[in-house]
Amino acid sequence: MKRSYSPIGNEEYTIGWVSALPKEMAAATYMLDEYHDEPQWRSPGDCAAYNLGRMGAHNVVIVCLRKGIYGPSSAKQAAGHMARTFRNLRYILMVGIGGGTPSDDNDIRLGDVVVSVPSYGHGGVMHYDLEPELRVRAFDHQPPEVLLDAVCALGLRAEEHRPQILQHVEDMVTKYPRLRRHGFAYDSTRIDRLHDTEDRHIKRPNRQDEGPVVHYGLVASGSQLVKDAAIRGQLAKRGIKCVEMEAAGLVDDYPCLVIRGICDYADKYKNDDWQEYAAATAAGYAKELLRVNSLLAEEDSQLMELSTVASEEILRDAVYICVSFSILITSLIYMRKT
Repeated sequence: MKRSYSPIGNEEYTIGWVSALPKEMAAATYMLDEYHDEPQWRSPGDCAAYNLGRMGAHNVVIVCLRKGIYGPSSAKQAAGHMARTFRNLRYILMVGIGGGTPSDDNDIRLGDVVVSVPSYGHGGVMHYDLEPELRVRAFDHQPPEVLLDAVCALGLRAEEHRPQILQHVEDMVTKYPRLRRHGFAYDSTRIDRLHDTEDRHIKRPNRQDEGPVVHYGLVASGSQLVKDAAIRGQLAKRGIKCVEMEAAGLVDDYPCLVIRGICDYADKYKNDDWQEYAAATAAGYAKELLRVNSLLAEEDSQLMELSTVASEEILRDAVYICVSFSILITSLIYMRKT
């Protein structure tokens, strides 16, 4: 079968979109305003699964991590391949699902969206380790100013914004009805129960609106899954609003914003019931973000070609291999002499 290639050259794609799960990639792809075919070419060794298209005024590259291989290193590898194949990418959006960390100050519920922004003197994303005990440290980098300006613009018109996310989701499932059957639409019958560290159900008043609330603040990222209400509480006390497993591989090397739809409360009751809808609300927020006018401005001082970062990674790897090989040869020569 003859392959169909995108009518748009690789150099015309400017937004990278990273998904960890196929259901996250599906939500992103079906949010596209226009779908493109295969990339016109790939960098050597790039076998990643891409979906290409237009969202608003932007040409977008959506990549999904290899099935069953998740975490920071997998996300970093996928972003590296994407940056080398699409050399004019300016920003990366890490969009998908995550675990919420509600507190008395943050009424985070299933289906809500958390966006990484600088808070408490930190850049937006924290790294956590669970062994031997919980440790949290900050990353140095924060999202690009242009993305933060766009986030701020959406926040300022929050009353208009909240139903707009739900409208994007509803438009998607109306256009593709099977997505509704697979759980991507809002469903009032889904159970949303939060338990405290003593396993007691926390009763919360019903919201007046069905649409998701957007929360702005710190996202914690690590390579281990959080399924413990006590750990969730410790993270919430540090101002963290969401936990996930991929962003730690991106934020130090790429101009990145993390957008997470809340699908569970990072405790022992974690399940898959809300995952599709949470993936859809995160994608709906990202779509709304790409409509903000400030993102259309070509400000060279704030734009960063990701291919430069990817090239630096290749150079570092090459240097490491050369040094290691040189040490090996020297050792072998010494052994022969002795």
